[in-house]
Amino acid sequence: MKNTIILGLLLAFSTGLLAQNKHPHVVEIPNHGISIKGQRFNLVEVVDNRPVKGSIGTVKKGMSNMPTYAVLPGAMDVYLLNFLQQNVSTYTEVSDLILKIDHFQVSERTLAAKEIGYAEVGVEFLLEDKGTIYSLGKFESKREVTGIDVTGKHGENLFYALKDCINQFSESNNEPVAILLDISNFAILDFQPYMRKSTYQTFADWTNISHVSGDFQIKGQNMKGNFPRYQVKDSNTKKGIKGLYGFSDGESFYLNASHYSYGNYFVKSQLVGPLLLFEDQITDPMAGVAFGMIGALASMRTNTYLLDSRSGLVRMLDDLYMKELLHGHPELMEAWKVASGKKRENKKEIISQLNAKLIAELMAQP
Repeated sequence: MKNTIILGLLLAFSTGLLAQNKHPHVVEIPNHGISIKGQRFNLVEVVDNRPVKGSIGTVKKGMSNMPTYAVLPGAMDVYLLNFLQQNVSTYTEVSDLILKIDHFQVSERTLAAKEIGYAEVGVEFLLEDKGTIYSLGKFESKREVTGIDVTGKHGENLFYALKDCINQFSESNNEPVAILLDISNFAILDFQPYMRKSTYQTFADWTNISHVSGDFQIKGQNMKGNFPRYQVKDSNTKKGIKGLYGFSDGESFYLNASHYSYGNYFVKSQLVGPLLLFEDQITDPMAGVAFGMIGALASMRTNTYLLDSRSGLVRMLDDLYMKELLHGHPELMEAWKVASGKKRENKKEIISQLNAKLIAELMAQP
């Protein structure tokens, strides 16, 4: 009887947490104004070139730090254009440019006594002239902030990262380079150069193929279980390497579990490709605090996560995300509907097929 009462309370507790998690966290970028010294351009259009248009990352909300999708108040192209119109001056007799958004995301990492909030923005400035698109350069900026709770600080972080990209461009004096690009579609990246043996502090480090770290050792934990976990140590000092986005052994990618949970460990990719798939078994930390071992075991669940190598976005592979990914692939969408989305193996198989299609499209490009 006692166990029944505890499990009933746990169910009610968990239901409340899940209900809280259904609503995304809205991130608004503050209107501080962006002053550009010697401004010689107007930004008249925004193109959202991200592979997934909805979420801009994951934040952690509530007492239990439940992962919650973060979104802008509106569609990125409309919202950012309105933001630029309010915060960047316009001039006559200057070039009208297009701002293409390649990366625009936030994330959080929970440590013992603080949280770290990250913002990464990657953009390209384009000029359209007589039907030809010219690139004026790509620019990236990363910002971070620490605090007890950083969820409310992401808008400020994004503001300064975007401002930094615009000022980098203004000071660059790059010559226009003609490109053949349908800016309404995102590019499929060749992920193979990413799979080099190295540790990475950020997603940008991973995508910068010239970045290679010092030697390191991988230590496995719970290797006999279905969901092994890993740690990484410096080969010289034998100390754990802190603050990593992830690392690769040259064949697989190991993702820091803090991207989707409270865990301080790494999980190994089950699939490698443009979409990297991970599985992990996690528990609700608050359930363990409230109900002890019984609560922790009852709250345990196995989740599937995807890391999109084109954006760095990590998301739980739920039905909504699967449908977003399979949009434009009707045969795979039908296979997903037939599978009813209930089994992890079905998810693996369909993502494996989607990876094969993305790679085939990449190889077919001239």
